[in-house]
Amino acid sequence: MRLHRDDLILEYQKLAEMIHGYDGIVMPQLAMGINLKKNNRGQWAQVAPDQMTSEDIQDMIQKFVSAAIRAKKAGFDGVQLHGAHGFVLSTFLSPAYNHRKDAYGGSTENKSRIITDIIHSIKENCGDFHVSIKINSSDFMRGGLEPEESPDICQLLEKEGSDSIEVSGMGPCVDGIRPGSNEGFFAPYSKVLKQLVSIPVILTGGHRSVEHMEKLLNENATDYFSISRPLIREPGMISRWQNGDAKPSDCISCNQCFSTHGHACIRGTIHADGTITKNKFERNER
Repeated sequence: MRLHRDDLILEYQKLAEMIHGYDGIVMPQLAMGINLKKNNRGQWAQVAPDQMTSEDIQDMIQKFVSAAIRAKKAGFDGVQLHGAHGFVLSTFLSPAYNHRKDAYGGSTENKSRIITDIIHSIKENCGDFHVSIKINSSDFMRGGLEPEESPDICQLLEKEGSDSIEVSGMGPCVDGIRPGSNEGFFAPYSKVLKQLVSIPVILTGGHRSVEHMEKLLNENATDYFSISRPLIREPGMISRWQNGDAKPSDCISCNQCFSTHGHACIRGTIHADGTITKNKFERNER
């Protein structure tokens, strides 16, 4: 789903109104997977941070800001900038990818500048509008963003206007998740960050059980939880928990929901209350 054209605003207005009708809060995540630019032969080619001109960077900043303005017009409650998982903003933060010698490379402040410029411009154009950032706690790769620098970036982003921070890490597709075993695998990093910032910290990474999430809350490891795959497998999971059935999610992050064919985990009947009766898998039954 994209927010790159004004004619999309109307459709997003319908979506925002539907969610607000259920007292929900909704923010689109703004991400640019790769940066493409036509070369001198008229062919589209990927452009890394080191190869971008000053004009390229300003153009990218404006693309994020324009998308946020559209989100505001559509009635969303804020936006989240995707600065993790190797997306373009993430590569600017990573010394493995960003070797620039100008104002957008080198120091922690300079590597973060493209994000702080986006935040400043969104605030200037959208006023009281929540701007969140998703960031790697670590790139988990040689020469990449390290856990020692990531909190420094987060403190800087808070100072420059970010309203919340979601803690993640490179390579989020961990499989074989089991309740009470390897849940919340980014929690050690969020615990550190919670002591350093005053804005809300959101923790993603394999949450499967109420019991374990309550444990992390009691340990002051986070303020909110980010959940994806379990809700693809069972859209009514939160309602089930609220109604007293605290059985953990049976999602094991097999990642079949990534497939463009079949989407095995959502086969079944979704009922009016949001619960789902799952059919048998045609393959890989678990």
